[in-house]
Amino acid sequence: MKSVLQLGSIELGPVPRLAAILEHPMDDAALLNLARRGATVLEIRIDSFDSTGQGLAYLKELKSRFGQQFGLLATCRETEETRPDRAAVFQAAAGIAHAIDIEFESPDREALVQMGHAAGCRVFLSSHNFEKTPAQNELLRILEESRRLNCEACKIAVYANDMRDMQRLSHFLLTHFDDHLITIAMGPNGLSSRIMHPVLGSLVSYGYLEKPNAPGQLSLDELHETMMKFHPGYAQDYANRFP
Repeated sequence: MKSVLQLGSIELGPVPRLAAILEHPMDDAALLNLARRGATVLEIRIDSFDSTGQGLAYLKELKSRFGQQFGLLATCRETEETRPDRAAVFQAAAGIAHAIDIEFESPDREALVQMGHAAGCRVFLSSHNFEKTPAQNELLRILEESRRLNCEACKIAVYANDMRDMQRLSHFLLTHFDDHLITIAMGPNGLSSRIMHPVLGSLVSYGYLEKPNAPGQLSLDELHETMMKFHPGYAQDYANRFP
């Protein structure tokens, strides 16, 4: 049976969780409204802020003021601007957030994962393929690397070029149901994965607030509305939080 993964006060596993993607500071009223709109996890994209310093400062503010209400997941994608101080950014973020997201594709992934764990932070290992859905053995290779590094969760986002790709990713999720997996099929053929995979056991579905971050991504409001209709456990959990 799949164990519960704790992000602060938020449990991942018993019911699907929705993550709102934050790319800039928001005022308190807007943040509280995110909870009403279904968000229980905030993914802070430090690389999307005006500066990494601003992103880290905002993460610290979130932890102080809203760390009991949301699970805080921080990441800093590698760009030309973030590359020079990315390790330092992750080290600082690991001392604040409930979890950090490290890219499988990063050449320094092992060092970053170890650094996160040394800071007492949970680590998500995430892989992104914007062109195709790899074969089962490649998907398994990513999961096995996550296991080897003792990561608390493994996120696999791939592009579905046809429905067979969607079926392959869904089969992988079901085959490894007891692992802490987050699976996403990007593109028009994978759109239903944003709803169906959380129902099948994927821990988190990510919703945008202003514009999509990936092909086929749904907004937070679209995710929440659909999950309220099709997942009784999600609807009951929401009703318990907002009676």
